[in-house]
Amino acid sequence: MALRDRLQLARIVGARLRSEFADPDIIPVSYGQSIAWHNVPFQAGVWARWSNAPDLSRMFALDRTLYVTGDQVSTLPV
Repeated sequence: MALRDRLQLARIVGARLRSEFADPDIIPVSYGQSIAWHNVPFQAGVWARWSNAPDLSRMFALDRTLYVTGDQVSTLPV
């Protein structure tokens, strides 16, 4: 997809989570970025494999002083 198309799709999908994402006055299109990570050298990355993960109950019981995001803390299957 072209950059503009990716940003438009991101806005549509993001608006499902927060309606504010649909408002270009709140989130201007000119601030949008899209990175095709598969085209960036040395960015193959890793993924979570929860079948052998330690007990994560402490991480999920935070006291609101630390925020963690990303698939590495998701309980969804890869």
